Amino acid sequence: MSIGNTSGWSSRVRRCAWRSGRRAEFGRHGSRLLLAVAALLLAGAGWAWAGEPAGVHVAGSAAAVGAGGGQDERLAAAAASSGPAEGSSADAGSSEVAESSSAAAPSLPTVAEVMGHMDRLYRADSSRARMRMEIVTSRFERTLEMETWTQGLDLALTVIRAPAREAGTATLRNTEGLWNYAPRADRLMRIPSGMMSDGWMGSHFTNDDMMRESSWEDDYVTELSWGEEGGQRVLRAESVPRPEAPVVWSRVVSVMSAEGWVPLRTEFWDGDTRRRTMTFSDVREVQGRRVPMRMELTPHDHPGERTVVIYERLEFNVDLDASLFTQRGLRREAQRR
Repeated sequence: MSIGNTSGWSSRVRRCAWRSGRRAEFGRHGSRLLLAVAALLLAGAGWAWAGEPAGVHVAGSAAAVGAGGGQDERLAAAAASSGPAEGSSADAGSSEVAESSSAAAPSLPTVAEVMGHMDRLYRADSSRARMRMEIVTSRFERTLEMETWTQGLDLALTVIRAPAREAGTATLRNTEGLWNYAPRADRLMRIPSGMMSDGWMGSHFTNDDMMRESSWEDDYVTELSWGEEGGQRVLRAESVPRPEAPVVWSRVVSVMSAEGWVPLRTEFWDGDTRRRTMTFSDVREVQGRRVPMRMELTPHDHPGERTVVIYERLEFNVDLDASLFTQRGLRREAQRR
């Protein structure tokens, strides 16, 4: 679900800003804004270990290509693209999904089923988590440790616990908006929605990644097809944004396991250039959900750089005090040591 007022956003304008060099580089504006680590990974957190790795079980035989009907002209144009332009960063190390012509493929699920599943994978009635973020750039390396609490789709609180110089920095999302707390100044600042595309805390994740402002169901038109990787069938979802959706990317390609639709990889495209790839691993069973506990984001315009997010503890549907998601609750939790 969308957060805040996005009426002034246009995906076409924002993509144009990227190409002209005016859009901020990933991770270069993180110090301006400490948004909550709760969204793409908005999951809950727990104080109980999530359990042993369960692995990803993927159905075996090759699959025929299937396509969802009723998509608009923009999707058809994106699907017709033969691949990245010459010299594109996607050329190096790209793992394309091989599509098979076998006639034995099962029926495709509906787009609503799959994308609804993706939107809700890390969400629940309530949750809490402890996570670690490892950032590697050409200029520095750093590790952040944080706790996150969520309730429904609209309430989230994240507090950084380490390193010491960042400890107590917190971000709150509630029905009144997005708020950032600086503990040294004991200052609470409201965050404008226009900063959702900036990098978060010097990482390669954007604030929209962390807060999950955009929705697969609401903001994208998606086509599904079967594909094959490593001799196993996978489900491929190619999504293009709706005309006025508040998103950056011109195309997003998601690859999932054929059974359970566990995310394996997501590629983010700007025209014919693949800008970044997110890979998912360490799949565990968490309260009946198969959830990747490790995500690695690689920017293709900065070789050798990466940001890794690891869920150390995770719990869904926990009892939380409603006052936690108020400004007073934010200060109380941020000052706890």
